[in-house]
Amino acid sequence: MAQPLALAPPLAPACPLPQLTLVHDPQVFTATFRNTLIAAKKLTVDPNQHDADQLTHDFFAEVGLLNSLKHPNVIMLLGAVVTPPRMMMLLELASEGALD
Repeated sequence: MAQPLALAPPLAPACPLPQLTLVHDPQVFTATFRNTLIAAKKLTVDPNQHDADQLTHDFFAEVGLLNSLKHPNVIMLLGAVVTPPRMMMLLELASEGALD
């Protein structure tokens, strides 16, 4: 006789999740990476811009967060160019389009 399926309790985060911020005016476009159609999110930060340090910090935080998340319902980070002033994230393409 088959054993009943035991459900695990939901997991609580070990630490609070960082608050997400929107990176200033990124350009998002499709590109080909390793023979696969992907989304590329590009940000150019002018070092003379008054909030350049904050924008760079936010970009690195977003890359770090996306890199740490591995789930079928979360867009996967495939790679990143992290050398200011031109930075880019290579992301899995949501083939069905945006949710908004």
